[in-house]
Amino acid sequence: MSKEQNITLEFEEKKCSLHLINPQEYSKYRKDSIPIQEEVMEGIYTRDLIKSILPNIQYPHYYMALKGLFGESDDFYDDYKCSFGYLFLVKIEESHYTLNLTDNKGCFSFYFRKLLTTPNDFEEYGEIPRDIIHEPFDDFSKEDIKRFIELFFGYLLSYIFAHEESYNEEFIRYQNYDSFIYGYRDGAFFVDEYGNSEEEQNRFYKEKRKLEALESKNDFIEKMTKNPKVRTKDFKFDREESNQRESKWGAFADRMSGLTTPEITNHIQKTSQELRGGVEKKLPKGFTEPIEVDNYDSIALKEEIHKG
Repeated sequence: MSKEQNITLEFEEKKCSLHLINPQEYSKYRKDSIPIQEEVMEGIYTRDLIKSILPNIQYPHYYMALKGLFGESDDFYDDYKCSFGYLFLVKIEESHYTLNLTDNKGCFSFYFRKLLTTPNDFEEYGEIPRDIIHEPFDDFSKEDIKRFIELFFGYLLSYIFAHEESYNEEFIRYQNYDSFIYGYRDGAFFVDEYGNSEEEQNRFYKEKRKLEALESKNDFIEKMTKNPKVRTKDFKFDREESNQRESKWGAFADRMSGLTTPEITNHIQKTSQELRGGVEKKLPKGFTEPIEVDNYDSIALKEEIHKG
């Protein structure tokens, strides 16, 4: 499924374009930008309005559309409050903004920052404190933002209507703050919701651990199946050795199924490769070589993007 990376929305004789950017670019833009009041209520209102009219459109449909249009979510977001995050450069007429789009606490959140890109921008806005959140400016007013959000949801709906029937790519996402799991599997979209009681929370995390362990194993099997070069040239199939490895893998996965940290997930993947042997060290599908950035600190950058 091709990714557009860029979309254009038009309203009130204004043309607004969105371009997907990476966390390093976002951090660079952030240095000369002014934070705008985060818009959550309009996202809630628009989503609930759509739900009242189209009850079959659920949470996973929106992620299907985001994933289809812009690719997989990056991982620079608060993974307790959010289940995805996308970063954009937004151009509206002659003005520029960044957009940090997440589902903060289970609600679509649109967090804009106004970029200062020209001498006129610095002259007009340069004295405004950049550590204080501001109301929207005239070049992208609160009413403009409201229309933007409505049109953005409309764009997602257009994608959903066009691809819902033919969609067949499995995925699972976890909204930890609101305790629900959603995605697409076994030919259907699903949302599994859990309550706030201790018993329900235990059920939620138990199911999450089980699914994460299963995803790790399935990811490895998919890589082995799709890449015919993962074996060494002189490899000879040994049925007994294969059975021993499968047995070891099953026992290892069972021991690990009660743990959920990223370190454990990485350890499972690493150990599964060692057990099967002959696996070349390749970047996962869809990834490129890391971008060289001076003094780049991924942890610090993630914390910075959490702030906006």
